[in-house]
Amino acid sequence: VVYFGLILGTYPKMPSWWALENPSRYYRSFAVKMIFLLSNVSYFISGIYLLLSGKSACPVSLPSYLRLNHLDKSKKLTVETAPRITQHSEYPKTLGIMVIVSGAVSVIFHSLQTLDFPRFMAETMCYMDHGIAISAFLYFFRKCGIPRLTTFILGLCSLVTLAVPGQMYAIMHPIWHLLSAGVTVSWANDGLFRRKEYIISTRRARRALSRC
Repeated sequence: VVYFGLILGTYPKMPSWWALENPSRYYRSFAVKMIFLLSNVSYFISGIYLLLSGKSACPVSLPSYLRLNHLDKSKKLTVETAPRITQHSEYPKTLGIMVIVSGAVSVIFHSLQTLDFPRFMAETMCYMDHGIAISAFLYFFRKCGIPRLTTFILGLCSLVTLAVPGQMYAIMHPIWHLLSAGVTVSWANDGLFRRKEYIISTRRARRALSRC
């Protein structure tokens, strides 16, 4: 956005191979536009779920023989210095915040796109929408790692509906909102699963060291 404004002296424009669709070209009904916009609610539902799902909602159930209380005092793995691990795990709150922010930006962008605002406003917000979405993707990757197979397949299915051109855009893109919101929860669960495995393996290592 800054590049277009300060360097090129014009408002941002999407490239021809990724042109911005205008659902109003095909659907003038206000009800259809509202259904299109309301599909963004899925991001808020997923984001709030991730925010509210804490320790009580996502306990890591450990076998009793793994529940040791030896604590850590250095970075070397010994009985006295093994990592301190709680018996519960939770989603990082920032995951939920990222999803909610992505949903809010998506609502603004698609409102400008659908409700006949000046095109340069929609084009500008389209870049911001893409930037926030890509940032959220990278943050999830950093926090949750490589998604498991089920999440990966769900993500691929959602990408199929992302940018269907022409008249089908107004029908398929809301499905992208629903599926991609589901991917965020599934991916967060993948990270939680890995955390659980880490806790169990670390406790087993500590238990083995305690016998030495």
